[in-house]
Amino acid sequence: MDIEQLRLFVAVARTGSISQAADEMHLTQSAGSQSIARLEKEIGALLFLREKKQLILKESGERFYRHVIHILQELENACAELTQSEEEISGIIRLQVFAASALMPRLLSEFSALYPEVRYQMIQHNKNSDYDLCINYVSDDGIPSGADLLLDEEVLIAVPLSHPLAVRKSVYLRDLQHDNFILMRTGTVLRKLSDRVCHQAGFEPRVVFESDNPFAVRSMISLGLGVAFFPQVSWSNSIDSHNIALLHIINPPCHRQLCIYPWLKHNNTKAVEAFRKYALMYFDRTRKAVLTKA
Repeated sequence: MDIEQLRLFVAVARTGSISQAADEMHLTQSAGSQSIARLEKEIGALLFLREKKQLILKESGERFYRHVIHILQELENACAELTQSEEEISGIIRLQVFAASALMPRLLSEFSALYPEVRYQMIQHNKNSDYDLCINYVSDDGIPSGADLLLDEEVLIAVPLSHPLAVRKSVYLRDLQHDNFILMRTGTVLRKLSDRVCHQAGFEPRVVFESDNPFAVRSMISLGLGVAFFPQVSWSNSIDSHNIALLHIINPPCHRQLCIYPWLKHNNTKAVEAFRKYALMYFDRTRKAVLTKA
């Protein structure tokens, strides 16, 4: 199995025709047919059905197609990164980070490996500072002008393993109305979301601990001092999860979105634009990795 075989397979799936796909790949129809036959033999499954002189993906072919598309996209991204890394990109990137700070060290590490001449300034608490790129929550007003959606993640409920509901996969939020809650401080986006969904569930959370430090809240969860809302992706690698169970909230639904946007008062440098594109790819890869493990 090689990349050209996979590209031919995708072309056949798209066109429904080996001859048309082979023509696109600059192959003869015979060579295209033999390549598809070898691919099916190698993976041990038939991928297509022939209907009215058109090839249609079987169920096994559709499953294989989804994986192949992902593989080819990752290959394209890798080639793009390699090309970009050859360019001379340097300077300082000023980052204003109000969300997903736990994911930033690995993001910066990976980007620095590609562009070692880039330096960073990261601001987390001063909203009045100048910046090149801001990573923030999407408010009720929607995504700001010029922003890209960075992450759409489910917010789960974290409970101690000793909790009676820890054996479940999902819960109604009202099932936890008598529990102690560990929450972010009043005014933060996650706290506003927490208060809103609790209100929708018909109760006010009994807050035993609150903080403006996400790491402190995550640590309290792992120590089993109460239950807490847990953003599935952006908090995924930030605590020892052996002491907790993460439960889906059936009702009311609980999601949050993060976005990335530039400061519109000045032009972006090559370094800033490269970081923005890499951050989008990094967050998407992280989301897929977390959901695969879930």
